[in-house]
Amino acid sequence: MTKNIMHICFATDNNYAPYMGISIYSILKASDKNDKFHFHILDNAINKENKQKIIELKNKYRNFTISFYPISALVKICDYPLKNKHLSMTAYARLYLGSILPTNITKVLYLDCDIIVRASLYPIFQENISHYILGGVEDNAVTEEAKRGLNFWDYKSSTYVNSGVLLINLKQWRKENIERQLLTYLKAPLHPIFYEDQDVINFVLKKKIKILSPRWNGLMYLVGTKRNSYININKLRKNLLACPIVHFASPSKPWIKFSGRHQNVLYYSRLMQETPWFDLSCESPNLFTLFFKYLWVHPFCIFKFNFWKDIYLMGFGCLV
Repeated sequence: MTKNIMHICFATDNNYAPYMGISIYSILKASDKNDKFHFHILDNAINKENKQKIIELKNKYRNFTISFYPISALVKICDYPLKNKHLSMTAYARLYLGSILPTNITKVLYLDCDIIVRASLYPIFQENISHYILGGVEDNAVTEEAKRGLNFWDYKSSTYVNSGVLLINLKQWRKENIERQLLTYLKAPLHPIFYEDQDVINFVLKKKIKILSPRWNGLMYLVGTKRNSYININKLRKNLLACPIVHFASPSKPWIKFSGRHQNVLYYSRLMQETPWFDLSCESPNLFTLFFKYLWVHPFCIFKFNFWKDIYLMGFGCLV
């Protein structure tokens, strides 16, 4: 069976390049023998060593090609809001995909670097988005915040999606000049921006987004106790073990020490050991500060079973 090439895009600086490399490795490892990929890297000053390690993956997998698009100059002139400490200005690069990628590419899967893939991505590329600008998965946390009046999203009329996994109809994106619409909104947003480019994409596109199955963006923050009140939370948590795409979408990352014993975290650790970044030194959180800051706000948490369960599964990062 001959398959079309799957075009996949990442955006990263050198700090996150190793984690992007691990993500690419996970895609290749989980792929079917007939899967073919072209990776498009929006490159914010990735060094030669990390680029060489990414290219070395061809020694084991030959079913992919790769292109780097320098964006350092673009990022330098960006002066957009950054509310979340674990993000950088590189996150906004995805807003420029229509003008950066070659015009012959009409469909691309954009992925964040804190993602691993556990099954072939071919099925997501079969999603029909011809009448949409893009497809994405609901971001449950933002929906819940909206229900409590903590943000400005109208959850009753539209579904807010997480921008870490976006299946983009580049043909329609260019036809409707979406890039201009997004940048225009950034200059004069109707509401305060809480979630960087993700807010911009959602507020501008709204009804032009196709909602995909949660399996295409398994949001690992759902494991935390703070999510216990979410609708269908037990089902969502159970599905995390069967999601083809697992997304560590929170400050709690699997490459940080004491990041827990959830099966997806352990799988990430095994993947890392199989890559050219096997000797990557893990970041160490300030456990004392994290723990006592949390304890100050939640003084009785240590008497609750779910608190210790969260620590076991997701490590101390779940306290952030």
